[in-house]
Amino acid sequence: LCDELHLSIVQLHGDEGPSFCGEVARRTGAKVCKAAQVSGAGDLRAIERFHVDYHLLDARASGSRASLGLRGGTGETFDWSLLAEGSPSRRHCKVPLILSGGLAPENVAEAISIVHPFAVDTASGTEASPGVKDEARLAAFFEAVDAADAADGGAGLTDGGASLTDGGASLTDGGAGSTDGGAGLTDGGAG
Repeated sequence: LCDELHLSIVQLHGDEGPSFCGEVARRTGAKVCKAAQVSGAGDLRAIERFHVDYHLLDARASGSRASLGLRGGTGETFDWSLLAEGSPSRRHCKVPLILSGGLAPENVAEAISIVHPFAVDTASGTEASPGVKDEARLAAFFEAVDAADAADGGAGLTDGGASLTDGGASLTDGGAGSTDGGAGLTDGGAG
């Protein structure tokens, strides 16, 4: 499927183990992004055993959404302070981090200032209705990302790091193989 769709990145958002992720990279030649649901420090330690190209951290669904088995697109955030500088739970690995989970124009700047991710992902936070992007919310999201990146000293969310796009082969929901219409992220604009 990767060859047919000319994918350069594959996002795995299920219960795949480290060996499976490694095998996907070996067989396809594509970069691998392993997504994980976060509700506490243990989830951050668990993702570190995945030696892939990217880690995507999303909120673990709660309440009625948890019973539906949803993995992403819930509009929920997790405790970003788990990833803050000086936090005992902060990640120790060098795998680039993509922050996801409830990001919207109203909160993405705060998330960036706390976490300092390689890239950010949005889905429901920029939708007019489920699966339908809102152009004004997308523009506001991108403006907030640009402002946060500039305030953070131009760490690279928009200049030289992962570029934000709305389509193409994506790390997250929104590119080829999308299930929930997020605003896809590509590495360095490749797609």
